[in-house]
Amino acid sequence: TYFVGEFNCSCVGITQQLHLCPLVAEAAIQISSGSSQSTGSGKANGSIVILQCVGGSDKGADGHRRDTIPIANALIEKGWAVTAMFYNDADHDKVKEELMRCDGVIVRVNPGTYEGVTQSKLDQMLRDVAASGVACMSHPDVMIKMG
Repeated sequence: TYFVGEFNCSCVGITQQLHLCPLVAEAAIQISSGSSQSTGSGKANGSIVILQCVGGSDKGADGHRRDTIPIANALIEKGWAVTAMFYNDADHDKVKEELMRCDGVIVRVNPGTYEGVTQSKLDQMLRDVAASGVACMSHPDVMIKMG
């Protein structure tokens, strides 16, 4: 398994290799520790939001992507706070407010595949969050370039 310049872990098969979740957590902490919101370089007490959308064929029985909880648990084991949130256009302002307070956001959203989600609105929110200094993994412009 290889990490590429994109952080959407299921694209590189992390759901089939959940033993790698601690490495994903380490990478997320390292990236988030460089954010302007960060509490410090890799130390405890940072916070990461794992952002998802409701629905899609990539979810388990609990409604989360199959690797979301293992990634969250790996982050928690490293002393970071984690919130798993679901985005939809109706909750845009509430979600954006929460994202602006964290050190990093792991975006677990397949582009353009969810009812109640306008991809351009989600992308602009993530751009705004990233521009404020929050580490955005993956940035929507990276996702667009990757196709």
